[in-house]
Formats: sequence, structure tokens, C-alpha cells
Amino acid sequence: MTKALNTPIETKIAAHDMVANGCTKTDVSAYYGVSIRTLGRWIEQANASAAAKPVKVKKSASKKAVVSGVAGGYADGDAYRQPVVADEDVEYRVLATRKSISLSRLVNGSVDSSVVIDRSADNFTEVFDLIVSSGMAQDALEQAYFMCTPKKMVEGFTNGKFKVDVVKGTILYTPDVGTPFEVSGKLSQRIIDTIKNDGVEGVESLFNFLDKLMLNPSNRSVNELYGFLTHNDIEIAPNGNFYAWKVVRSDYFDKHSNTMDNSVGNEVRVARNQVNEDSNVTCSYGLHVCAKSYISSFGSSDDRVVRVEVHPQDVVAIPADYGDSKMRCAGYNVVEDVTDAFVKELGGGNWY
Repeated sequence: MTKALNTPIETKIAAHDMVANGCTKTDVSAYYGVSIRTLGRWIEQANASAAAKPVKVKKSASKKAVVSGVAGGYADGDAYRQPVVADEDVEYRVLATRKSISLSRLVNGSVDSSVVIDRSADNFTEVFDLIVSSGMAQDALEQAYFMCTPKKMVEGFTNGKFKVDVVKGTILYTPDVGTPFEVSGKLSQRIIDTIKNDGVEGVESLFNFLDKLMLNPSNRSVNELYGFLTHNDIEIAPNGNFYAWKVVRSDYFDKHSNTMDNSVGNEVRVARNQVNEDSNVTCSYGLHVCAKSYISSFGSSDDRVVRVEVHPQDVVAIPADYGDSKMRCAGYNVVEDVTDAFVKELGGGNWY
């Protein structure tokens, strides 16, 4: 059974206010011992009740202070109205053999929906092993249920913030602030793969990434970034930024102008209007970062390789001639020197 079936509305409103005052959904769900999906339902129900009144929290308050101060933060005898939507009693049932897996989702005792996969499915073994190794625990059956189809997996893990159109091959994302927008093509597949591999943690990263991506003023840049993210070594960070790579001189200054210090910890930035936004122009003005596949074509024996963190808003162009492996941007933060790791990854050989 899912957790917290009879949670008081007061608790749901308290959780609502914690998120409204700056706590992450991950931290709030851990504080109450529920899943992020359950927390999402609580927030919806708190919004539906007329009593949700955010607690005033000083901006300087720590996250711990917010958590300890919100739960009882209702004064003046506020009256709470019953939520419009009650918590659902959800249960998963499974019939699994070496040839097929059938999973049903029951809501309040009745079958809500079912999915069936057979051995021809790419992830059949992964789903089967998850079910067996867990002893058919409900949490594992829920995860297996969502893994059986991309549509159910994406919409289930994101509490409806992603809606999948299987005909068009697109995902509609509904941000917390702003209008819904369509995610298509390569990024849609990246979203599905991330949710499959990283579950709830991956979803939070994607939410943050997409919210930041929409701050980018260029529609062309937004769409070109999708291709760059198909490289497996381009990791999306929990805060929504992403990591890329850069070749620099032995003293960490840039290869082209020898004027920009790329030492670990530095932020490197130029004005956005100084970056060439035409992706048909291969080499031009701007800050350059890349995927791993591009590094060997650019480095030399004395150079260093650094890992950089890029805000999606700062992406300007992905040159077309390099298989989406090179990028021009307006800024990045240098995270670490990874030269030795590159050498080790190649078995001690030269990375250049």
C-alpha cells in the first residue's frame, strides 16, 4: 500500500508551505517519509483547500530552521476544510513468468490500468529481476509498472508534469511557473532514458534543467542543445546545469587567446552578444566547451583537460560540423582538472 493514506490536511498544508518557502521536494518528502509523488498529491490537495497560507520565513533562515518551524506554524485558530481529493489507496499486483510480465494498478480496490510486456521488450530482464529480487515489494512493483511503457514511466515518475504523446513522439512539460511547452526529438529520448536509469533523482534534475533552459532567450539555441545532450558523457547536475569538458594550456589559460584563466574554481564569462550564434559557422567568437569525443582532435601533450559546469541559459550555438560535440556559450564554471582521469581511462596512453 502507498504511504500516508489518512494524512491530516494540516500535515499536507505544512508540507505545501515548506516547498513554497524554499525547501526542495526531495528534502520535504524525506522529512515526512513519503515519496515525491505522494508529496505532489499533498501539495495539490493543500492548494485545493482554502486554508493553505504560506508561513513567513526569513530569507536568512537555514533549511533546517524552515523544516522545524513550518510544521506547527498556524496561528489564530485557522479552520481547515476537508480536501476536495482524498488520498488514493493504491496497490500493485503482478503475474510474472520467464516469458511475460503482467502488472495491474489497483486504486481503492479496483483495477485502474494494466500493462503487459514479453521477452521481446528491451528491458524485460531488468523488470523481471527487479520484481524477483525485491520479493514483489510494492515499491518495486510500482517502479516495474512504470518501466513497462515509456508513457506510464514518464508520467508516473513526474506526477503528471510530463505528458507523453506517443504518436508525435513528444513530451509536454508543465513548469511550476510559466506556460507548458513541447519537448521533442532527441531531448524526449534523453528524458525517458534518465527517468529509467535514475528514477526520482533524475526527474528532479530534469525539472531543474528544463526550467533553466526556458530562460535561454534563443529558440534556436534551445533546440540545438538537445543534440549536444545526446552524448553520454554530458551529465545533467541536480541543480539543472550540465557538465562538459574543455582543453586548456598547461597553465590553465585558454588555447585561443591565452587571456582567460580556467583554473579550478574560476567563473569564465563574456557578454552574450560577443558570441556568434550562427551554428553554420564552425569556429568563431565565444567560449568553447565540448563532449569527450571532440577532445582528442584538439589537445596536445602539454595541455590540460578541465570539467566545466554550464547554465542552460548561457548556451549560444552548437556548430553543425562536429556531430553536436562542440558548443559556444557565454559562460561556465571550472569544476575540476580531469587530465589524469583521462589518461587512466585510456589505460595510461595519451588522450590527445
